[in-house]
Amino acid sequence: MDKVENAQGVVNDLMRHSIVPESLGGEHLFVEISAEKKTNLDELCQLIALKADELKLRACNKASAQGVVLDAHVSKGLGVVCSVLVQDGTLKVSDHVVVDTTGAKVRALRDVSDKSVKQARPSDIVTLVGLPDLPRAGSSFVNVKTAQNMKTLMEYRAQNDKDGVQDKERAFDWAKIEDDTKLPLILKGDAQGSVEALELILKDMCCDEWSTDVVRADVGPVTSSTVDFAHTTGASIVAFNTVCERGVDSEAKKQGVPLFQSNVIYTLEKQVYEYLRSLRAPKYEYVVLGKGTIIQVFDIAKYGRVAGCSVQEGVMRLGMQARFFRNGEEICLQKITSLYKEKDKMKEVAVGNNCGIFLEGFEGFDVGDTVECVEVRRIDD
Repeated sequence: MDKVENAQGVVNDLMRHSIVPESLGGEHLFVEISAEKKTNLDELCQLIALKADELKLRACNKASAQGVVLDAHVSKGLGVVCSVLVQDGTLKVSDHVVVDTTGAKVRALRDVSDKSVKQARPSDIVTLVGLPDLPRAGSSFVNVKTAQNMKTLMEYRAQNDKDGVQDKERAFDWAKIEDDTKLPLILKGDAQGSVEALELILKDMCCDEWSTDVVRADVGPVTSSTVDFAHTTGASIVAFNTVCERGVDSEAKKQGVPLFQSNVIYTLEKQVYEYLRSLRAPKYEYVVLGKGTIIQVFDIAKYGRVAGCSVQEGVMRLGMQARFFRNGEEICLQKITSLYKEKDKMKEVAVGNNCGIFLEGFEGFDVGDTVECVEVRRIDD
């Protein structure tokens, strides 16, 4: 489509996957078309009709309607709106239909030109209005005769779906125990296509040892039950172009559930990636400010042991960390809590001077040990 300037290259790529055109002895119909210029569209329709006749594809207009959901979204004033393809039978206004675990009486049908129609026959694509809940794209719908039949089928499917969800949640809990470097995500969106695009971008996102794992993705608002499930599974909620029910924001904060919301899909991608970065184990570097050698150790009853240090490079600075080494091996890293030059308290003692160093929680130093005064800095990449 719209690749006429490189049509042969497209054909060659397809042939590498064993898709061979009839003109070269294969079984597949090839037509060079352009949606922009409307080139060869009539020929395409004719070949599709011929192929359908050759394959003896038939549908019964008088049968109960059945087909597939192409997309679904919530429309202001109309509620849940679904685009469906009728594959068999005739779908009429006021018919009872069941999709997944939800069902309703068809309130309205609209064709591809957005004109109201009373019925849809096989191969027709129509917009269906009336369902209470958003179905998934790809879900099958069936027409049933009565409201009681619809209720019975919905209850049967709901029970099976509940059992399946429980199995998935149990499996997820085990996965969570086994791998604590996965960030589970629950995705919510305004339409199935949006959710699928969001899932494609966010699934398996990686940042060092952390990665994402989409455990649930569906259409609709963020509800309190969404927050409860996220809290139970340790998941974060990502909501694209959809709303949160009243009180959900505060409930998520109360339960410690991260909630990301935006009408721009790449903003959500950035937010999730930054959150992944924040989960990483922090990395630090030591910046050496000065070096010295312990030349004497003082035992002072009031303060404990004091390291008498000769500053040989840089400075010793109050509040920084002191790394002590003995025979080339580090024996401690502790904060300098007090620094003296003779009897005076100092904030800093420079090279060429002697000083007394008090450490926080360590007195195991000895004469001959070397010491580095270091500033510990977190590395943000």
